[in-house]
Amino acid sequence: MQLPAPVGDAVHALLRELDRAVPGLVEGLYLTGSVAMGDFRTGRGPARWAPSGATRSDVDFVAVVTAHPDDDAVEALRAVHRGLTAGPGSGGRPPVEGVYLTRADLAGDPADATGLVHVHGGRTGRDGAGQPVLWQEMAQLAVAVRGPHRDELAVRADRDQLTGWLRGNLDGYWRRWHAACSRRLSPAGALGLTHWPPVWGVLGVARIQHTLDTGLVCSKSAGARYALQTFDRRWHRILDECLRLRTGAGRPRYANPVARRRDALDLVAEVIAAGTAGPGPGSRPAP
Repeated sequence: MQLPAPVGDAVHALLRELDRAVPGLVEGLYLTGSVAMGDFRTGRGPARWAPSGATRSDVDFVAVVTAHPDDDAVEALRAVHRGLTAGPGSGGRPPVEGVYLTRADLAGDPADATGLVHVHGGRTGRDGAGQPVLWQEMAQLAVAVRGPHRDELAVRADRDQLTGWLRGNLDGYWRRWHAACSRRLSPAGALGLTHWPPVWGVLGVARIQHTLDTGLVCSKSAGARYALQTFDRRWHRILDECLRLRTGAGRPRYANPVARRRDALDLVAEVIAAGTAGPGPGSRPAP
């Protein structure tokens, strides 16, 4: 796979610094998320300064390590990621976020993988936990930068466990997100008038519905296209708008940000209600 230039720069800088700081620790490096799914976005115009994940992508990785890092190694990893974020030449690189785990972790139950070293939001900690959706990504689409092809790794991917985790995610994170953004006289409610929350919410739950229906992980853009094929037509306008904002292609579908926020919140609420109860909003049964 040919990596986008900013991704290649970020990944090779990461490997170079890891090998210098913790030689021999990282035996495999795999890209997941938008890069592996062909949906990486550098962000254009105002999106360049938007929070990552909606119209601007992170570089998501899984580092397969020979052993779980000890305290000294964790400090070294913390220094590596701090340097990649703030060091010379870092300004043009996308954020790099991921987790450090062993082959045994991947072969086992993700629920048993706790205390993992992970990097998120510029912070390196050792309170990461395994997630069935990440195990599915590793089995289905991870791109090897170092190490064997994903098909040569033993990865436990359990669809029933994945389904349960996703429904819990809808009932937990996404229900809280919806409640916060529905409070109009609040910072989250005001932020909902910008482009970021509608894209994050609508495409986030659309891709979850795709995985609930098919058992396969997909990108935000692919989730929107799936929803356009399977959700009721009343959702097409907001789906088209959020896909336009994500990809930068097409004409605006809303002149009024209040109406866009309303439709986005209504779609998210519908997916939460349907996804936690069973089949999705107008979705086809899983093949």
